[in-house]
Amino acid sequence: MLRTVQLLSLDVFDTLLVRIPNQEAFIVQETTRAALALANREQSSQELSRWVGARIALERSLNQTSDTCNAGVDRRRLYRELLQLMSYAGDPAQGAEAIVRVEIRLQFEGTRVNPAIHRLLQVARSLERRVIAVSDTSLSRADLYELLRLHGIDGIDAVYSSCDARATKFSGRLFDEVLRNEHVRPSAMLHVGDNLLSDVYAARQRGIRSVHVPRRRARSAPIAENPQPDAAFRFGYETLGPVFATYSHILLVESARRGIDTLHFVARDGYLLMRATETLASTARFLAHPKLRYAFFSRRATALAFSEEAADEGPQRQALRALLVAYGEQQGLLAGRGAIVDTGWRATLQHGLNRLFGSEGGFEPLYGFYLGLWDEECSTIDPHGGAVGLISDQRRGKNVLEGAAYYVSAMIETLCRAPHGTVLDYRMEGRAVAPVLDTGSRVRPDEESSDKDPRRAAIVRGILAYVAAYGAGGCDAMLNLRKARKDAQLRLLRLAFFPRAWELAVTKDLIATEGRAQGEPWAGTLIASDTPNPFLHPRAWLRGLRSLWPYGYVAATGGYPLAAAFLALEMLLLKCPAARDVLRRLALRGGARNGISFVPGRAA
Repeated sequence: MLRTVQLLSLDVFDTLLVRIPNQEAFIVQETTRAALALANREQSSQELSRWVGARIALERSLNQTSDTCNAGVDRRRLYRELLQLMSYAGDPAQGAEAIVRVEIRLQFEGTRVNPAIHRLLQVARSLERRVIAVSDTSLSRADLYELLRLHGIDGIDAVYSSCDARATKFSGRLFDEVLRNEHVRPSAMLHVGDNLLSDVYAARQRGIRSVHVPRRRARSAPIAENPQPDAAFRFGYETLGPVFATYSHILLVESARRGIDTLHFVARDGYLLMRATETLASTARFLAHPKLRYAFFSRRATALAFSEEAADEGPQRQALRALLVAYGEQQGLLAGRGAIVDTGWRATLQHGLNRLFGSEGGFEPLYGFYLGLWDEECSTIDPHGGAVGLISDQRRGKNVLEGAAYYVSAMIETLCRAPHGTVLDYRMEGRAVAPVLDTGSRVRPDEESSDKDPRRAAIVRGILAYVAAYGAGGCDAMLNLRKARKDAQLRLLRLAFFPRAWELAVTKDLIATEGRAQGEPWAGTLIASDTPNPFLHPRAWLRGLRSLWPYGYVAATGGYPLAAAFLALEMLLLKCPAARDVLRRLALRGGARNGISFVPGRAA
C-alpha cells in the first residue's frame, strides 16, 4: 500500500507511542502537584484532591469557551491560569513553561515506542515517502516534536497538533489542513491510527485511505544495562510499583477495618508511603480512607525526650518533652483513633511515642502500620498500642518470605526518604510548634546529592505511576489479602537475592543514609563500589559484604549460583538462630584482623 501513496500520516498516542494504562490521571495529579510546589502551597492529599478538581473544572471551562471545542486546551494557557488561581507570586508564563516540561517528561516515561508502527515509518522512509504525525492533543507541535525526539524517533517531516490548528481529526478539519499544507490529493495519503471514529471514519469521509491499529497496552521492552532515567522509571513501575500499590491498598483496607480516623505518616521514611497512598486514594474512588497527615517525628528526638533514668532528667529534656507533646497535640495525635505509618523494622518510634503521650488525659495508644516488622536479634516486637507489618512481619513466621522487605530495607528507606533533614529538635514559631531539621550534619550533603539524583527521582515517579494505574484500572475491590501479600513478598525476595543486571545497574550507586537515635549518622552506597571476583580475591570480596544491600553485592559479584547459596544459608540461619550468633562472633573476631563485619541479613 505504501508504494501507491505519497504521504504517510501517523497518529501519535496509542499508535506510534503506546501509553501505560491510566497514565493520563497520573499526569493530571503530578502536574497539579508541580503547580502547588511552584506556588508554595500545601500538598496534602486533601489539598491535592481539591486542586485536581479545580484544574479539571478550569480545563473544561476553557475548552467550552474556546472557538473550537475538543481541540484541546493549550497547556501553557491552562497552567498560567491555574497558577493565577493559586496566587503564584512569580511570572505565570515561566511557571507554566516549567510545568509543561514536567508533563513532557511524564509523557515520555509513560509511553513506549510501538515497534510495528516504527518499522512502518522506516519502510516509508526507505521508499522515500513523506511521513507526518497528526494528533488530537493539548500538547503543541513543538512539544510533540520534543516527545518524539526523547524516544529517539526521527524521520518525521511534519507534526500537526489539534491544539495549534484549533481543529480536530474527529471533525475532519485537521485532515483538511493537512491536505492543504502538504499539497496532496486525499487518495495519495494513508493515515494510520487507533481510534475508529477520528482516525478511520473521519479520514475516509475526506477520501483519505486509512488503516485501523487496535489500541493495546504498553508492554515491557528489554532494558539496556545502564542506569538511564528510562530504566530507572521502569524499575519503579515494574519492580517496586506492585509492592507499593499492594501496601497502600492493604493499608487503606486495614485502617478502615480497625476504625482508624487519621493516618500519621512519620518523617522521613513515611514520605513516599504517603504519596503512594494519596495516589491510590485519589484514583480508586471506591476505597474509603481516613485523613492522611505527615508528622515530623524521629527516633532521635523521641529518645532524647524520654528516659526512664531519673538521673537523665533535666530542664532541657523536660522542655523537649513538653514541645513534643505540644506538637503531637497540634498534629491531632492525642485525639481520636490514630495510627502511625512508617517503613518499620522494630517499631521503636511508635513505642516511644505511646510512652511519651501515655500520661496525657484521653490519649488512646497509637496503632502502627508498617511495610515490615523484623528484628535480626529475634527479640519480641510488641510495641504498646499494637502494630502490624503489612508486607513482612516476623510474628507471622520467621522465614525468608516474611523477611523479604527487610532484606532490601536500605533500598526502601533510600527511596521513601523525604527531601529534608532528620528531625533534631522542636521550637516555638509564634503559637505553633515547628520541627528543627538537620541542615549541617556530615551526611546531609550526601542526602542532598541523593535527592537530586535523576535515577532516584525517576524510580519514585515510576512507583507512583504504577500505583495510579493500579487504582484506576487494576485495583480489585475485593482484596485477597493473603494472595496480594505473598505476591509482594515474592517480588521483594526475588529483588533482594536475584536482582537482574539492569536492576543492579540502576540501584547499586543509590546513596542510603541513616540518622541514629544515638551516635553519628552514616551514609553509603547500596553496593560497595569495588566488586572483586569472590574466587580470585576472596579477602577483598568479603570486605564488600559490608554493603548496605549485601545480597545485591553477592549477586553482582558471584551471579545467581552464589546468590542461591546465600539464600539457602539465610534459610538455615532462620531455622537455627544460635548459628547466626556463632557467625556474628566469628565476624566480629575476624573484623579486628581484616576489617570485615558481616552477618547474613542486613550488613552490620
